Amino acid sequence: MLSRPRRWMTLAGLVFLLTGSSTAGAQSTPAVTGTFDLGELDVTFTDPGLATPVVDARIYYPSNGAGSGAPIAPGPWPVIAFGHGFFIGHLDYDNILHALATAGYIVITPDVQNGFTVNHEEFARELAACIDYLMAENLSTVSLFFQEVDSMSGVFGHSMGGGASALVPSVYPDIDAVSGLAAAETNPSAITALGSYSDPYQMISGSSDSTAPEIDHQIPMYEAAIGMKQWISILGGAHCKFTDESTVCDLVSSAGSVTREFQIEITVKYLVPFFDYALKADSNALTFICGDTIDADVAAGHLLNSTTVRCPEVPSDFRRGDVSDDGSVEISDAVNLLQHLFAGGSEPACADAADVDDGGTLGVADVIVLLSYLFVSGPPPSAPGSVSCGSDPTADGLLCVSAACP
Repeated sequence: MLSRPRRWMTLAGLVFLLTGSSTAGAQSTPAVTGTFDLGELDVTFTDPGLATPVVDARIYYPSNGAGSGAPIAPGPWPVIAFGHGFFIGHLDYDNILHALATAGYIVITPDVQNGFTVNHEEFARELAACIDYLMAENLSTVSLFFQEVDSMSGVFGHSMGGGASALVPSVYPDIDAVSGLAAAETNPSAITALGSYSDPYQMISGSSDSTAPEIDHQIPMYEAAIGMKQWISILGGAHCKFTDESTVCDLVSSAGSVTREFQIEITVKYLVPFFDYALKADSNALTFICGDTIDADVAAGHLLNSTTVRCPEVPSDFRRGDVSDDGSVEISDAVNLLQHLFAGGSEPACADAADVDDGGTLGVADVIVLLSYLFVSGPPPSAPGSVSCGSDPTADGLLCVSAACP
């Protein structure tokens, strides 16, 4: 008899043979995009360590001009590999993958492990090989990605791909973060593998998942992980609504009570900040993990959240305008803020310091106020000012971890 986690795969396969790869009249969800334009590139590479050495994959990346083979925006950018679900195409998740790429990640999704016969451990190796491929491209002077690939890397996947992602650290110890969307148990066990994984881990699931129920799959995985971790349960979410449109998956799983658009929107809302926090050390992402943003969605009945992360109850003191967090306010701070706003520069360590006008958001107005103060005797930055360290007198959603103001 088939074990419970594998029975759904056989049912999905039978339905696929009878109906084809997608349901009639499927509607695509609206595209979700971030700061950058979307570049994409189809590649084929060879890794002799794989059972099937030749791998076809698509890469999405941040660009300053959309299109196939468009120039990549100046980086370097972290790499994220994505694994698709059982009998679902590797290109059926464009909304989520596009959102990551346009938020400043190089995302690679391989066309592997299709059909009835799948090997979860080999899937993990293939995802790791994708990361290795891009790390090698970073060193190739003829590559589009030459010197644009960061050393930080993550992996995530849906269903079978989510379970295989949890196996990646056992075959690729250099991985820095793992996430799963309705991740399903694998053979070898993803649950067991996560018991040895101590880097950041995230699980996003749907409470109405009848294909890989939370109680049997995602909850045990979350509980097994031993490092910083987060579990988000989308209330009324379904197993199959992480894809852009209806697929064979929807024919063998409950529909849930939320729309596909809403489920993808919530997923992107919390998936991107998780990787921002884990791969870019962005302290501003904490509000999506343990702060006001996710608390509001919990209070609204959109989701449940469990995490080992504790947001700081008392924000750091800071100097307003000290974007670089080096203890002084000068022209380089305005330059760094402009680079963050318009050129994909790093997040300020203290967002409050970059909020020069204390408006609660970061924008061009902050740059103007800072430059005016520095060069034309304009009014000084808002309290606590630019000279002495102090606290923010205004309650807002910005976070601050300042090394210059202990």
